[in-house]
Amino acid sequence: MKRKVSRLSESFNAIKDVNLQLTASTVRELIEDPLKYVGSSKRCKITSN
Repeated sequence: MKRKVSRLSESFNAIKDVNLQLTASTVRELIEDPLKYVGSSKRCKITSN
């Protein structure tokens, strides 16, 4: 049981590290080229008849 909890904790820590790296790289890209993502944020409009 302790081994499973330890493995799960390690997995969560790895995921947290990857998320932090992703956030940092995205912020870096936005700072370097702020207009890069302006046209890419498109929302879907749902039309009801």
